Amino acid sequence: MDQLNYFPVDSGHWVVYKVDSVYFDVPAGRRDTYSFFLKESFAGSYLDNEDRTTILLHRLISDDLNSDFEMKDVWAINVLGRSIEVVEENNRFIKLSFPLRRGGNWKGNSYIDTDKTDNSYLEDWTYEVSDIDIPVTIDSLIYDSCVTVEQGNISSDHFWYYGEEIYSKHIGL
Repeated sequence: MDQLNYFPVDSGHWVVYKVDSVYFDVPAGRRDTYSFFLKESFAGSYLDNEDRTTILLHRLISDDLNSDFEMKDVWAINVLGRSIEVVEENNRFIKLSFPLRRGGNWKGNSYIDTDKTDNSYLEDWTYEVSDIDIPVTIDSLIYDSCVTVEQGNISSDHFWYYGEEIYSKHIGL
């Protein structure tokens, strides 16, 4: 399936991201920003307890590109016939649902126990493909064929949660 090219999982494939984490403490009038580099590397596979091929995703971090990366955690990925599922910090997300088409949607957090207080904000998110097979420019780099998945846009008096992921063919997220 050509649409699997949006989520390459070949062993040895890797991507480095620059991550900015921002924390707001409104009552204290404080804002903290922390930046780091995150390297995701596909590192083999195994059969899970349902006898499905599960791909290991090593996630490593570094303060700068000139330092060694240190292991942060390991996530698991299942490429299934109709979807791609990723287990992040023991929460299973349905990242993509096939066939990908503009307006196509699914409950991406449906496997997550949202009765737990720390997961309650993930309840009832509907993921939707807003764009597919379009070019996207990030900084000065042009990615010629991308799919955008809007994951959620939920706000309350105290919080705002917004999720969006853009996948480029042959590169991934």
